[in-house]
Amino acid sequence: METKPKILLVDDEESYRDALKLMLEFNGFDVIEAETGKEAIEKLKEKPDAILLDLILPDLYGLEVLKGITAKTDIPTIILSVKDGKQDIDDALSLGAVDYVIKPNKNDEQLIVKLNHLINKKRQAEREEIITIGNIRIYTGSKIVMVENNRIHLTDYEYKILELLVRNPNKVLGIENIIKEIWGEDYTCEESQVRGYIKKLRDKLEEDAANPKILVTERTRGYILVIPK
Repeated sequence: METKPKILLVDDEESYRDALKLMLEFNGFDVIEAETGKEAIEKLKEKPDAILLDLILPDLYGLEVLKGITAKTDIPTIILSVKDGKQDIDDALSLGAVDYVIKPNKNDEQLIVKLNHLINKKRQAEREEIITIGNIRIYTGSKIVMVENNRIHLTDYEYKILELLVRNPNKVLGIENIIKEIWGEDYTCEESQVRGYIKKLRDKLEEDAANPKILVTERTRGYILVIPK
Protein backbone atom coordinates (compact mmCIF):
# COMPACT_ATOMS: atom_id res chain seq x y z
CA MET A 1 0.00 0.00 0.00
CA GLU A 2 1.36 3.41 -0.94
CA THR A 3 2.12 5.78 1.91
CA LYS A 4 0.20 9.01 2.26
CA PRO A 5 1.60 11.74 0.03
CA LYS A 6 3.60 14.35 1.94
CA ILE A 7 3.14 18.07 1.37
CA LEU A 8 5.71 20.62 2.52
CA LEU A 9 3.65 23.69 3.45
CA VAL A 10 5.76 26.85 3.63
CA ASP A 11 3.97 29.90 5.03
CA ASP A 12 4.68 32.19 7.97
CA GLU A 13 1.03 33.12 8.56
CA GLU A 14 0.06 30.68 11.30
CA SER A 15 -3.74 30.92 11.01
CA TYR A 16 -3.66 30.39 7.24
CA ARG A 17 -1.15 27.56 7.57
CA ASP A 18 -3.24 25.83 10.24
CA ALA A 19 -6.41 26.03 8.14
CA LEU A 20 -4.65 24.73 5.04
CA LYS A 21 -2.97 21.94 6.98
CA LEU A 22 -6.32 20.82 8.42
CA MET A 23 -7.88 20.73 4.95
CA LEU A 24 -4.95 18.79 3.47
CA GLU A 25 -4.93 16.23 6.28
CA PHE A 26 -8.69 15.76 5.91
CA ASN A 27 -8.06 14.92 2.25
CA GLY A 28 -5.47 12.26 2.99
CA PHE A 29 -2.15 14.14 2.96
CA ASP A 30 0.59 14.25 5.56
CA VAL A 31 1.78 17.82 6.09
CA ILE A 32 5.28 19.04 6.90
CA GLU A 33 5.28 22.66 8.07
CA ALA A 34 7.87 25.39 7.60
CA GLU A 35 7.58 29.04 8.65
CA THR A 36 10.76 30.34 7.01
CA GLY A 37 12.72 29.87 3.83
CA LYS A 38 15.70 28.34 5.64
CA GLU A 39 13.41 25.90 7.42
CA ALA A 40 11.83 24.97 4.08
CA ILE A 41 15.22 24.17 2.52
CA GLU A 42 16.16 22.14 5.60
CA LYS A 43 12.94 20.11 5.43
CA LEU A 44 13.58 19.03 1.85
CA LYS A 45 15.47 16.14 3.44
CA GLU A 46 12.09 14.74 4.52
CA LYS A 47 11.40 14.18 0.81
CA PRO A 48 7.95 15.71 0.36
CA ASP A 49 5.95 14.72 -2.72
CA ALA A 50 4.92 18.33 -3.42
CA ILE A 51 5.47 21.80 -2.00
CA LEU A 52 3.11 24.70 -1.33
CA LEU A 53 5.32 27.80 -1.12
CA ASP A 54 4.36 31.29 -0.01
CA LEU A 55 6.56 33.93 -1.63
CA ILE A 56 6.47 36.37 1.30
CA LEU A 57 8.61 34.88 4.06
CA PRO A 58 10.34 36.56 7.02
CA ASP A 59 13.92 35.58 6.20
CA LEU A 60 14.26 34.82 2.49
CA TYR A 61 12.36 36.00 -0.55
CA GLY A 62 10.22 33.15 -1.83
CA LEU A 63 11.84 33.18 -5.26
CA GLU A 64 15.23 32.54 -3.64
CA VAL A 65 13.72 29.59 -1.79
CA LEU A 66 12.26 28.33 -5.06
CA LYS A 67 15.70 28.53 -6.70
CA GLY A 68 17.07 26.41 -3.86
CA ILE A 69 14.28 23.86 -4.29
CA THR A 70 14.64 23.50 -8.06
CA ALA A 71 18.44 23.35 -7.80
CA LYS A 72 18.31 20.44 -5.36
CA THR A 73 15.19 18.50 -6.33
CA ASP A 74 12.50 17.88 -8.93
CA ILE A 75 9.70 18.19 -6.35
CA PRO A 76 6.67 19.93 -7.94
CA THR A 77 6.07 23.30 -6.30
CA ILE A 78 2.83 25.31 -6.24
CA ILE A 79 3.12 28.98 -5.37
CA LEU A 80 0.83 30.61 -2.79
CA SER A 81 0.39 34.19 -3.98
CA VAL A 82 -1.65 37.28 -3.16
CA LYS A 83 -3.97 38.75 -5.81
CA ASP A 84 -1.60 41.52 -6.88
CA GLY A 85 1.41 39.23 -7.25
CA LYS A 86 1.22 38.62 -11.02
CA GLN A 87 4.88 39.48 -11.64
CA ASP A 88 5.96 37.22 -8.79
CA ILE A 89 3.85 34.41 -10.24
CA ASP A 90 5.39 34.87 -13.70
CA ASP A 91 8.89 34.89 -12.20
CA ALA A 92 8.14 31.79 -10.14
CA LEU A 93 6.81 29.86 -13.14
CA SER A 94 9.91 30.79 -15.11
CA LEU A 95 12.06 29.44 -12.25
CA GLY A 96 10.35 26.05 -12.25
CA ALA A 97 7.16 26.34 -10.21
CA VAL A 98 4.46 24.21 -11.81
CA ASP A 99 1.36 26.16 -10.75
CA TYR A 100 -0.03 28.74 -8.34
CA VAL A 101 -3.06 29.46 -6.17
CA ILE A 102 -4.27 32.84 -4.96
CA LYS A 103 -4.46 33.38 -1.18
CA PRO A 104 -6.77 32.88 0.52
CA ASN A 105 -7.63 29.74 -1.41
CA LYS A 106 -11.39 29.59 -2.07
CA ASN A 107 -11.45 26.34 -4.00
CA ASP A 108 -10.10 23.50 -1.87
CA GLU A 109 -11.27 20.85 -4.34
CA GLN A 110 -9.29 22.42 -7.18
CA LEU A 111 -6.12 22.49 -5.09
CA ILE A 112 -6.56 18.84 -4.10
CA VAL A 113 -7.02 17.86 -7.76
CA LYS A 114 -3.85 19.76 -8.70
CA LEU A 115 -1.83 18.12 -5.93
CA ASN A 116 -3.06 14.61 -6.71
CA HIS A 117 -2.30 15.08 -10.40
CA LEU A 118 1.23 16.33 -9.72
CA ILE A 119 1.99 13.60 -7.19
CA ASN A 120 0.63 10.80 -9.39
CA LYS A 121 2.68 12.11 -12.30
CA LYS A 122 5.82 12.30 -10.14
CA ARG A 123 5.35 8.80 -8.72
CA GLN A 124 4.76 7.33 -12.16
CA ALA A 125 7.92 9.00 -13.42
CA GLU A 126 9.86 7.52 -10.50
CA ARG A 127 8.59 4.04 -11.40
CA GLU A 128 9.21 4.57 -15.09
CA GLU A 129 12.16 2.77 -16.63
CA ILE A 130 13.25 3.97 -20.05
CA ILE A 131 15.06 1.51 -22.30
CA THR A 132 16.68 2.88 -25.45
CA ILE A 133 17.65 0.73 -28.42
CA GLY A 134 18.84 2.76 -31.38
CA ASN A 135 15.95 5.06 -32.26
CA ILE A 136 13.47 3.07 -30.16
CA ARG A 137 12.49 4.11 -26.62
CA ILE A 138 10.44 1.87 -24.35
CA TYR A 139 8.77 3.29 -21.22
CA THR A 140 8.16 0.18 -19.15
CA GLY A 141 5.94 1.80 -16.50
CA SER A 142 3.37 3.17 -18.93
CA LYS A 143 4.14 0.60 -21.66
CA ILE A 144 4.67 3.33 -24.24
CA VAL A 145 6.92 2.65 -27.23
CA MET A 146 8.38 5.46 -29.30
CA VAL A 147 10.24 5.29 -32.62
CA GLU A 148 12.04 8.57 -33.22
CA ASN A 149 9.41 10.90 -31.70
CA ASN A 150 6.39 8.92 -32.85
CA ARG A 151 4.36 6.77 -30.50
CA ILE A 152 3.84 3.24 -31.81
CA HIS A 153 0.72 1.28 -30.89
CA LEU A 154 1.45 -2.30 -29.83
CA THR A 155 -1.02 -4.95 -28.76
CA ASP A 156 -0.60 -6.46 -25.31
CA TYR A 157 1.24 -9.55 -26.57
CA GLU A 158 3.40 -7.57 -28.99
CA TYR A 159 4.54 -5.40 -26.09
CA LYS A 160 5.18 -8.39 -23.79
CA ILE A 161 7.33 -10.12 -26.42
CA LEU A 162 9.24 -6.91 -27.13
CA GLU A 163 9.94 -6.29 -23.43
CA LEU A 164 11.07 -9.89 -22.97
CA LEU A 165 13.55 -9.55 -25.83
CA VAL A 166 14.68 -6.11 -24.62
CA ARG A 167 15.45 -7.50 -21.17
CA ASN A 168 17.57 -10.22 -22.77
CA PRO A 169 19.61 -8.20 -25.31
CA ASN A 170 21.98 -9.98 -27.68
CA LYS A 171 20.69 -13.31 -26.36
CA VAL A 172 18.91 -15.87 -28.51
CA LEU A 173 15.45 -16.77 -27.21
CA GLY A 174 13.82 -19.82 -28.70
CA ILE A 175 10.14 -19.77 -29.55
CA GLU A 176 9.47 -22.30 -26.78
CA ASN A 177 11.19 -20.00 -24.28
CA ILE A 178 9.09 -17.05 -25.44
CA ILE A 179 5.87 -19.06 -25.13
CA LYS A 180 6.83 -20.22 -21.62
CA GLU A 181 7.70 -16.70 -20.43
CA ILE A 182 4.69 -14.93 -21.97
CA TRP A 183 1.90 -17.49 -21.80
CA GLY A 184 3.13 -19.91 -19.12
CA GLU A 185 4.09 -23.57 -19.19
CA ASP A 186 0.53 -24.89 -19.32
CA TYR A 187 -0.63 -22.73 -22.21
CA THR A 188 -0.72 -24.20 -25.70
CA CYS A 189 0.42 -21.59 -28.19
CA GLU A 190 1.27 -22.27 -31.80
CA GLU A 191 4.76 -21.28 -32.93
CA SER A 192 3.13 -19.57 -35.89
CA GLN A 193 1.46 -17.14 -33.46
CA VAL A 194 4.83 -16.04 -32.10
CA ARG A 195 6.20 -15.64 -35.62
CA GLY A 196 3.17 -13.53 -36.44
CA TYR A 197 3.79 -11.23 -33.47
CA ILE A 198 7.47 -10.89 -34.41
CA LYS A 199 6.50 -9.96 -37.97
CA LYS A 200 4.12 -7.28 -36.69
CA LEU A 201 6.81 -5.92 -34.37
CA ARG A 202 9.24 -5.67 -37.26
CA ASP A 203 6.65 -3.90 -39.39
CA LYS A 204 6.21 -1.32 -36.63
CA LEU A 205 9.79 -0.93 -35.40
CA GLU A 206 12.26 -1.72 -38.17
CA GLU A 207 13.24 0.73 -40.90
CA ASP A 208 13.13 -2.19 -43.35
CA ALA A 209 11.03 -5.04 -41.99
CA ALA A 210 12.23 -7.36 -44.76
CA ASN A 211 15.82 -6.87 -43.63
CA PRO A 212 15.58 -6.52 -39.84
CA LYS A 213 18.53 -5.09 -37.94
CA ILE A 214 17.10 -5.21 -34.42
CA LEU A 215 14.68 -8.18 -34.19
CA VAL A 216 16.88 -10.74 -35.90
CA THR A 217 16.11 -14.40 -36.60
CA GLU A 218 18.74 -16.94 -35.59
CA ARG A 219 17.87 -19.79 -37.93
CA THR A 220 16.56 -22.91 -36.14
CA ARG A 221 17.33 -21.28 -32.77
CA GLY A 222 14.92 -18.40 -32.27
CA TYR A 223 15.09 -14.62 -32.09
CA ILE A 224 17.65 -12.16 -30.82
CA LEU A 225 17.30 -8.47 -30.08
CA VAL A 226 20.47 -6.83 -31.35
CA ILE A 227 21.70 -3.68 -29.63
CA PRO A 228 23.04 -1.32 -32.33
CA LYS A 229 26.71 -0.38 -31.91
